[in-house]
Amino acid sequence: MTRIAIIEDDPPTSQTFATWLKEYDVSFEIEQLGSRTAAEAAIAQRAFDLVLLDIRLGSDSNAGVGLIHDLSKRQNCPVIVVSGMPADIYRGIMYQLEAWDYLTKPADQAALIAVVRNALKEKPAAPAAGAGGRDRICRLAWI
Repeated sequence: MTRIAIIEDDPPTSQTFATWLKEYDVSFEIEQLGSRTAAEAAIAQRAFDLVLLDIRLGSDSNAGVGLIHDLSKRQNCPVIVVSGMPADIYRGIMYQLEAWDYLTKPADQAALIAVVRNALKEKPAAPAAGAGGRDRICRLAWI
């Protein structure tokens, strides 16, 4: 089963993303996390196959920056950033932090599902036990 984390503090947006993902594949196991604290705890405890991440969570305008850093250390999964933050500033930052892709809000269902499908298809294999580094695939599709 594919486990996906949606890290989004706006409940209607989070629910929209969850609905779109379930419409695409009912077998997806989706965990909705509405705060940086909840996301950090989940990242530390569970493995995800994919993460949809907002940059701004509540009053913390750069929570996503810290979370993507955490994800790159703890998880071997693609991170798709979906944010209303200025793309001209944050797209490059997220790319440097190994985001799979950066979509701007309001997100389009077809574009989001296409990026999710491609990210899951090309998800990097888990590193071998004892491997010193991580072999990650990073792509930034300009939409």
